[in-house]
Amino acid sequence: MPQFVILLHTPATGSNQQSHFDFMLEDEDSNTLLTWRWDAIPTNSEPFTGTALSPHRIAYLIYEGKVSQNRGHVKRHEHGQYSGDVSAEANQWDIQLRGDLLQGHLKANRKSAEQWQFTYFRS
Repeated sequence: MPQFVILLHTPATGSNQQSHFDFMLEDEDSNTLLTWRWDAIPTNSEPFTGTALSPHRIAYLIYEGKVSQNRGHVKRHEHGQYSGDVSAEANQWDIQLRGDLLQGHLKANRKSAEQWQFTYFRS
């Protein structure tokens, strides 16, 4: 079963970026992590926006530490497995998360090239 991870990404000192979460889904076909930037961890049934980022290396499923090119630090906040079909080309999807903190359905709808709307429903 494919895995997911949510990393807390703290930018490097002096960066103009804010701390955020990187939500990553293992894409077994491409051996990469499909990735979105979230400002917060989802709460039950409240829609929120996420920004699609370029796919990340599969190593981030277990990595914690400094990010290359002085882009800060990541720490794992949540991890687990998911079921359902997700692809980089899809405009919407619905998956089941089985993590330590998140147990439920996550629905996603593409709003533009980079912006997505997510809704999480706790089981």
